[in-house]
Amino acid sequence: MNTKNSHIIRFTIVTLTILVVTLSCASHRVITPKTDGDGRYYYVMDGKRYTFPYRQSPNGKDREPVIFDKDQAVAQLGDKFGVIRRDGKVIIPFKYDWISSRGENGFQDQYLIKVSKVDGSLLPYHAGGMTGIANDKGEILVKPKYIAIFPSSSFGLMLVNDGTEVDVDREFLDPFNGHFGYINRYGKVVVPCIYDGAFPTFEENGTT
Repeated sequence: MNTKNSHIIRFTIVTLTILVVTLSCASHRVITPKTDGDGRYYYVMDGKRYTFPYRQSPNGKDREPVIFDKDQAVAQLGDKFGVIRRDGKVIIPFKYDWISSRGENGFQDQYLIKVSKVDGSLLPYHAGGMTGIANDKGEILVKPKYIAIFPSSSFGLMLVNDGTEVDVDREFLDPFNGHFGYINRYGKVVVPCIYDGAFPTFEENGTT
């Protein structure tokens, strides 16, 4: 074996070793959020800074707030929201203008997602933007098409409004410019959006 071939073989072995080590480290990554000077939680991964808008109070004294819920967390990348796993895998891509905390709509395996202008200081159903639903597998159950999706009632249905605008100054006088209906947890329309007003008083099959 000549010297040139020996160098090529050694270079190939070193390159493959580095690649294997890199992939092994990535597959065993565990995100541990840090806090900045303003108390915001963040994590830098692959040169990108992810921030975490939600945290739960810890159980017990002197413990860190809980960022991940069942190994998933809502995060922000720039001005877009997504959901990532503790190992860094993206569950819901970072293309939404707002994502709720897990279970905000009443189902613990789902997230509300919004696109367009959203006022994060308001309740989700008054915050504007078009709203949809994604589950914790990253599947889109309802594309963002409702101006509001209210949390589910005890009957398992969610009140929705098919308008395009919300006027919070009319909060108690129906602030929406659309009609009300109901969907179930899978996004199926149970009662069409044809009513000027509605309350969550229907059974799962749409009967009173």
